Amino acid sequence: MESDDNQSSMGDSSLARKKITNVERSAVTRKKVLAATIRCINDFGYEGTTVNKVAQLAAISRGAAQHQFPSKIDLAGGRHKVLGH
Repeated sequence: MESDDNQSSMGDSSLARKKITNVERSAVTRKKVLAATIRCINDFGYEGTTVNKVAQLAAISRGAAQHQFPSKIDLAGGRHKVLGH
């Protein structure tokens, strides 16, 4: 009987979870990449910043980071827009 209760409660929680859209998921990934870029440039400088380091700091794949910002110049441009300098 206890297993039936666990299954029904698991089903309820899955219904309560909100499915996010690709646009929302992309925005979350972009924010993670920008925050990681700012941290990486602050810690390692522009020369020491790589897409790989940014992806590791953001805890995402390199491909996901490059989808949002294809190059290091794009990463720096995104940082510039966020910080305004």
